[in-house]
Amino acid sequence: MNIRSKLIASTSLLAILFSFNAHAAELPFSIRQASVWVHCGNRQGSGVMINAEKGYVLTNAHILLNWTTLVPDTCEVGFVNDLTLKPKIYYKAKFDRYLFDENNNKDFAILVLGEPKQQEKLSSFPILQTDEFSVVNDPITILAFPSTSGGMQNASEGTISGLENGIVKTDAVISSGASGGAGLDASNNLVGIATRILLREIGGVEEVVDYELIDIRAILTWLDTYGEDTHDQYVTHADFDRYHGPTKYFTPGNLSCSLLAKVETSTTVYCLHADGTRSVFPNDATYHAWFADFVPVNAVELQAF
Repeated sequence: MNIRSKLIASTSLLAILFSFNAHAAELPFSIRQASVWVHCGNRQGSGVMINAEKGYVLTNAHILLNWTTLVPDTCEVGFVNDLTLKPKIYYKAKFDRYLFDENNNKDFAILVLGEPKQQEKLSSFPILQTDEFSVVNDPITILAFPSTSGGMQNASEGTISGLENGIVKTDAVISSGASGGAGLDASNNLVGIATRILLREIGGVEEVVDYELIDIRAILTWLDTYGEDTHDQYVTHADFDRYHGPTKYFTPGNLSCSLLAKVETSTTVYCLHADGTRSVFPNDATYHAWFADFVPVNAVELQAF
């Protein structure tokens, strides 16, 4: 390759990297460090630090599991520590919990960090807080270690195009190696982790047909199958009070009210569901996104709630 060809190739590579990293340049370094490189057996992916005290890393189960034995492999986790954005500090890791059910979009694992693999180690672990209230059209950034980036941490930007069946659909670029990477909202809180969606063919041959994000809400629901609010042993909510409030807030997929109601002493409007549960409109703007006026709202006695 002559000098001119090398120059053109280098310029093209820089253009590609710049297109993916424009927002990444603005990310706080603590956010970068909380998005980690994960390697288990012969599989490389990405992950997210979710608990500094206990050293928990959230990632995909398909990175953890040996595909021959379907048994968890030992892993290592790498942190960036300078502006090269490549992993520099490594820790041993093993699984704490995992669930793999590709037919139902359940592909998550929690690793726990062990000893550092070199003398140097981090003085403390950064984490990402969780945001459980993402909606369609929200901006999103995927921060991960795709195989196309030459080992460097990369960011791609897009918007949320859909929320269904525990999956966050987005037009942000997600590719091989980015599985387990952080899906960040505009405040750099965690709304989901990237994953591959597989098409399983006859004979056991798998073809990757899409990459999306597993909704953080689906992951917290899974953790709570181990006990009420078990997820709080693992994550820190960006808005604890809102998530743990007495009612459920609306998402585009759960507005199915059998009755709109309010008590006479309050302006709060509730959506009563057929299964006996209720949700709340957090403010008038949210209500008017669905209804033109308050005519459908029924006043009920306080004891009805």
